[in-house]
Amino acid sequence: MPRFRVYFRRPHGIDEETTIEAVSFPAALSAARKQVPHAAFLRITMLDDRALVRVRCAYCHLHVDVDVVWNGLSEAKVPCPSCGAGLKFKRQRIIRKGEPATAKSVYGHAPVEGIEHTRQPSHLDHLRAIHASPFTVSWLCPSCGLRIECTWPERFDAQTCPICATLQYIPSQAFTWNSRLMHRREDRIKKVKDAIQANQAEYERRAKIARERDKRAREQEKRDRERQQLAALAKIKDTALGAGLVATAADYDALSHSERKIISDLCDLSDALRDDLISAVGNNAVAEKGVAYGRPAAAGASVLAFLNGYGWAGLALGAASAGARLISNDWKKAKVAEYRAKWMNIMSQLDAEQINCFTRIFSYKYPALTSIATDMQRLSD
Repeated sequence: MPRFRVYFRRPHGIDEETTIEAVSFPAALSAARKQVPHAAFLRITMLDDRALVRVRCAYCHLHVDVDVVWNGLSEAKVPCPSCGAGLKFKRQRIIRKGEPATAKSVYGHAPVEGIEHTRQPSHLDHLRAIHASPFTVSWLCPSCGLRIECTWPERFDAQTCPICATLQYIPSQAFTWNSRLMHRREDRIKKVKDAIQANQAEYERRAKIARERDKRAREQEKRDRERQQLAALAKIKDTALGAGLVATAADYDALSHSERKIISDLCDLSDALRDDLISAVGNNAVAEKGVAYGRPAAAGASVLAFLNGYGWAGLALGAASAGARLISNDWKKAKVAEYRAKWMNIMSQLDAEQINCFTRIFSYKYPALTSIATDMQRLSD
């Protein structure tokens, strides 16, 4: 077996050499790398003047054993036993890495992806991916037959053989199965990205619609609230005119904010008294019907003349209390007494002018209840 002398450099900078027995230059370098894994290899020299060397022919691409005789020279030329092409053998090979590629020194041509690279991967391709990574491309050096590897992004770049320093392009057939798997993977990634972008766009579209809908709802709510406020103010104005608190609409507009606030509070107070009276009488249906239909018949100056002075609400609830004597329910009687005490306390906090305004407002808004209270008071007398 041929003997090779391998020269290398230790990590601390000392140059050393070792003797390796192997069938070829690549085998000798591989064995040396196993012996000294962290060394930087410089060159390999054949020690024997005649040796049987195994090499891969660059023309017929077959591995052949060639009997090489150097005769003391640094280079020998031997015909290939298979195809007869002349093979050159250097006795010493310099190991160089990272040599820049030029147009004259690059072996082969730039690889081009064809139809075979773009079709769907076969079952054999998936089985092959179990034993070899599709991210790594490997091929045999056409000069020395060494198996060289590079990463997937480097497949279109010129590569340098670590043994013979031949600059070469990767053959297109070397990464055919890699391309099929990698393109399939890129297609799946693109589909996922497109789906994510579509979902994001749909989410943003729906969010925009929701924001616009909420904005319209808030604006509509604001408009409704403003209309309700205007309607409530108009209703208070109509009540003030109907109850005779002001003579004309211009007089109401001339009132101050505090005076309008007092009229608004008295209107709310009359609504509260109406609810308590209906609850005390215990006949909501008759009372509501009276409010709806009895206003024209029950309103009049005689009612206003009767409902005067301090404690008018107490008078009305007193009439309800008198009517409650006919009710056998003790709880109902207790509620009437509770309402009367409540309204006597409320009315005691109003002055005479406010009581007069309150009487006018209540008589205007709920004349039927005023008539009921008047009739029940007369009955109690």
